[in-house]
Amino acid sequence: MNPTPARVLPLCTQPPEGDRVGTLLTLMAHARGCRTPAEVAEFLDPAPGLRNPLPAMRDTAKAVARMIAAIRRGEAITLFSDYDCDGVTSAAQCVNLLRAAGHKNYRVYIPDRFVEDYGITAAAAARCLQEQHPALIVATDCGSTATAELGWLQQQGVEVIVLDHHPVGPAVDHPAFAHLNPKADPGLAGNPAVQDASRLSAAGLAFFFCQLVAAEMQIPWDQETNLLMAGLGTYVDVMPLAGTNRALVKHSLALANSPVIRKLPGLTALLDATGWSGRRITDYTYGFILGPCLNATGRMTHARASLQLVCSLSGGSARERALVLTASNNDRKAQQERIYREAIVQAEQLLAEAPQTQALVLANAEWHPGIVGIVAGKIRERFHRPVIVLARLESGIWKGSGRSMAAVDLGGLATRAATEGIVTGGGGHAMACGVKLTDAQLDPFRRWFPDQVAQLAPDLTPTYEVIGNADWLSGEEWTEFFTRGAPFGQGNPRPLLLVEADDLRWGPEPATKRDGAIWALKAGLGTAHHRDLTVTWTDMDQARLILAPEQKVRLFVEFSRHGATSGRHYDNWYVHHGELRAA
Repeated sequence: MNPTPARVLPLCTQPPEGDRVGTLLTLMAHARGCRTPAEVAEFLDPAPGLRNPLPAMRDTAKAVARMIAAIRRGEAITLFSDYDCDGVTSAAQCVNLLRAAGHKNYRVYIPDRFVEDYGITAAAAARCLQEQHPALIVATDCGSTATAELGWLQQQGVEVIVLDHHPVGPAVDHPAFAHLNPKADPGLAGNPAVQDASRLSAAGLAFFFCQLVAAEMQIPWDQETNLLMAGLGTYVDVMPLAGTNRALVKHSLALANSPVIRKLPGLTALLDATGWSGRRITDYTYGFILGPCLNATGRMTHARASLQLVCSLSGGSARERALVLTASNNDRKAQQERIYREAIVQAEQLLAEAPQTQALVLANAEWHPGIVGIVAGKIRERFHRPVIVLARLESGIWKGSGRSMAAVDLGGLATRAATEGIVTGGGGHAMACGVKLTDAQLDPFRRWFPDQVAQLAPDLTPTYEVIGNADWLSGEEWTEFFTRGAPFGQGNPRPLLLVEADDLRWGPEPATKRDGAIWALKAGLGTAHHRDLTVTWTDMDQARLILAPEQKVRLFVEFSRHGATSGRHYDNWYVHHGELRAA
């Protein structure tokens, strides 16, 4: 929660009549850019047929032909991947393609995050060539900016197909044999049929690429299981949930709740290991259960364990690998909580010294470099500012990750900082970035970054999109609304509900209990739908600043409904923001 006032974006200002759920869903779709009834219907229920945007791209035909030639000639192929969930699910789809084609002469190369860094670095390229001797490399979720390294591989006689979605710098004659990146492809300019291709993740690009190769070769590549993985990678990589991306994730979730999931022993084993087996799989499952586990090995040890899991062919090996992932994730969570608490102290000190600071750069040589990105996201949510969190590597280089607000293109800032020599390296997406810098660059960067953010976004007052009052609909109706409106995430934020209450009382814990407790506040509402509303939060320090007994408050809450083993249902309301109001 945030103790400062918020800007409210109401999607509906009066109680809906008639089809109340349908009315609110239509208003939400309008806020997402839908204008006609057909666009609203497509947004809420995307057609099962997914238009493949790759044929409109310049290098697609040659990439497909080169992949087919390598398979038919039995060439050595290396699948070179990033170490996050998007990279792992991209590479897994390519593994499935090669398996379906009966091609056995392939290897996978995932760089070591702590030694080789991200992508096709000089060290990773040399080691890959020395150990795997590929004739063809298919790079997924990386490669767009590694022009020098790809040029060197070209000189060694190795051809590279790049399937990437990261922003690129100034236009260059790219040394890849085929560069499939919608953000760098002139073939997409002004083409409305495929204009949303630039939103695709690497997992989405890999799905459409493998689909073309499989169709051309007429091989039994399982489209359903790979679509499931493409949607998982898209969601976990926090891609905008609009157009093709929304359709990918929506269909992926439908398949995850069908018998198709049983054809992926690795994911079913991971659901078992996390205690999610038997429950409905939602965007929450992707974002907070499966995704963190698949990312954890890349953060804590090495991502090969995650790739081996999603490529598992038997339940026995999958169960062992799932336990490895959950153990890594538990380790990650324990270290993350410690770093988060230390980062809060540092952020509060910075803001006490300079309350008008529009961005935060937090650094500690003892923090784990694989976890700083998650901590940056949590600090951003708490303080409503773009944040970069840095850890120091054994080499002496500071390496950090940043998370942004909608008004600040963080990847663009990081790229510019690298170009101008303010940092040693940097790049990323609009909402997330990575940077590397030396000891000498740290203090200047701490001054430069907030100044740049202040110029881009002088006002960072949080805006909350509110669909309506909590007491307009029953619990059953709100469940229907959020089920039909899902998946929610980047580009399709989950709308909040408004609660304005006069009658407040603390409970259920005594008011002396502090950190780590789950606290509840009961507020009486005015309709029969919710006679007694219970909202919960975990941050008692913030709650004590905002909410007090016998004071009128305005709450922005998130709704979810959970079933109990007894068959009863419980409505749960989580506070995102609270304000004291005049009595």
